[in-house]
Amino acid sequence: MAYGKILCRCVLADCVPMDGAFLEEMERHKTERLCGEYAPGRFAWMLENIEPLERPIPAKGMLGLWEWEGEG
Repeated sequence: MAYGKILCRCVLADCVPMDGAFLEEMERHKTERLCGEYAPGRFAWMLENIEPLERPIPAKGMLGLWEWEGEG
């Protein structure tokens, strides 16, 4: 996994709580579970219109939501 890089553009379509029903559904997606921390009380970001970039853009990450304001 590339750290410190922007890999794609996307739309944050929803944010859903990781309740029992959500976690049960995630049991069917083993690969997805490897990519995150799935536990009650957390939230999942539902992304749409994901467009991978041709080349990753170096960027310093931040906690929370933010929009890229650089070139690329």
